[in-house]
Formats: sequence, C-alpha cells, structure tokens
Amino acid sequence: MPITLHSISTQTYLSAFQTLKHLLTKARTSSPTANTTLPSARLAPDMIPLSKQVTKASNITTASIYQLLLPSYAPAPTWDDNESTLDELIVRCEQTIEMLRGIKEEDLQGREHEATETVLGNGKVLKGDGKAVTLGMGMPNVMFHVVIAYAILRAEGVQLGKGDYLGGFVTGTEGLEVVVPEGGTKY
Repeated sequence: MPITLHSISTQTYLSAFQTLKHLLTKARTSSPTANTTLPSARLAPDMIPLSKQVTKASNITTASIYQLLLPSYAPAPTWDDNESTLDELIVRCEQTIEMLRGIKEEDLQGREHEATETVLGNGKVLKGDGKAVTLGMGMPNVMFHVVIAYAILRAEGVQLGKGDYLGGFVTGTEGLEVVVPEGGTKY
C-alpha cells in the first residue's frame, strides 16, 4: 500500500483514538470513583486536566482533517467540550473515531500539496502544504495530548503499560500483525 495523506493522517489519528478509548475504558474500571474523579486529574498544577486533554486531541484531529477537506467538504463536526466523566470522554472518542471512519482515501487525494493556513491559539498563522501541516503540527499535537492523558492516568494509579498505549497503533496499522506464542498474551 502506498503512503498517502490519508494513511499518514486519518489512519494514524484513528489508531490514536482507539488507544485513547482503550486507556479511558481501562481507567473506568480502576476504582469505584474513577468515572467522576479522573477527568479532573492533572499531571501538574499548571496543565489542563484529563478531560481537556481528550477534548483538545479530538478538536485538533477534527480541525486537522477538515482543513485538508475544505472548501469542498461539509463543515467539520463540533462538540460542546463539556465532558465531565470517563463515560462521556469514551463517547467523545467514539464520536471522533466515527468521524475519522467517514473520511475516505479519495477525499484527501491530492490535498498533500495544497496550501493551508491554520490560526494558532496565540494569533500566529501556520502556513504550509497539507502534508507539512499534518506532519509538523497536527499529528505531534494530537500525540502530545494522548501521551499526557496516558501519563495522567498512570500518575493517578491506573494500571497501564506500554502495550496499552501501543495496542491501538499496532492493531490499527495495515500490514502489522501480533503473533502470540503459545501461552502468551497479546499485550
């Protein structure tokens, strides 16, 4: 399979959200109060809480994909960003996954060379072609929020390992297969 903008963006974002959903689902069962207490947990006092790590990852993913699709595609979906429980954050991941599954290879064909502009939170404008903006800003930004969500959950005592993080990427990547020896576990 050739490397395309669809395979490096949509498919990678999809794997990231499958991973994030798995992490949140596992966290949900970690304690009787996890559903309502973990969303407000922070890695450091000056960082945004878990709930905002998830919504920012979702919003950046959506904006990154839809800036490549515009002007010929429907407007990007929007959400209220008011999730306050793990159950609601899991639903948000499912909504983002569903949105990503709706983006087809042909929707992004040829967009890697089209000029795009992204207004950053500080008022600066990021200019580049679709590939550069995706690889240089969109994907690293989303991965940052997914990794911080993982770190918050670990810091709060949720039993997660490297396999929990990598699992969604491995199973979501075409051409990769996990071969489990007899008596072993997949992750």
